[in-house]
Amino acid sequence: MKLIQISDCHLFESPELSAYGDINPAQSLSTVLVAAVEQQPDGLLFTGDISGDDSRASYQLFLSLLNQWGGEIPWRVIPGNHDNNPYFEQTLKANWLRADTPWILKGKYIHGLDTRLEGTLGVIDEKQLASVAANIARAPDAGHLLAIHHHPVATGSWMDNHALKNTEALARWLAKQPIKAVLHGHIHAETQAQLSNTPILGVPSSCWQWQLSAEFGLASERPGFRVIEWAENGTFTSRIHRITQ
Repeated sequence: MKLIQISDCHLFESPELSAYGDINPAQSLSTVLVAAVEQQPDGLLFTGDISGDDSRASYQLFLSLLNQWGGEIPWRVIPGNHDNNPYFEQTLKANWLRADTPWILKGKYIHGLDTRLEGTLGVIDEKQLASVAANIARAPDAGHLLAIHHHPVATGSWMDNHALKNTEALARWLAKQPIKAVLHGHIHAETQAQLSNTPILGVPSSCWQWQLSAEFGLASERPGFRVIEWAENGTFTSRIHRITQ
């Protein structure tokens, strides 16, 4: 199974608008999608912050770009803090990866949590964890990934002011569940950490990149995505691919 994780698209109502670093998120996402499709993945997973301005048009733009560049590749999406609006569900509900319905891709199970709380903050909902656990129990040996938006392990940076509450509940839960890795977005950076001996993997944004420093700053790296390959023999690899233009 080959899965590509893309995150933090931050699309605007207008595809002509640019922001940090003079990067146009629509153009950048287009380039990311082209590079992602070249990897010939089995699926695309979007881990939140599809919109950058809470507009209906930003989600319609997302679908348009995905239809243009994504081909016939299956995809799922979870919401981020910037998706705390009615248009996320109205536009993307058919592909929303909810806690009670896992995505089975080449025999592997991908589970998603909605960590939205208020503002930029997130929360772990224990009822959602229970739903995921029930689905894992039906196929405990199949292989399981968990996708969330907010980062569950502190980065020691300004982004920790926009963090996830109730991470202790997630840590306790992970200690009991056969989760191969937790995939998250939100921090616009490549990171690797552990929580209850489970790999916690952060991914670059498809547009602008953050410096994980004490004060807000832009990083010089290019936009990118994470490529996950999970073979039938159990071999699991993960790497970051950044675009070059």
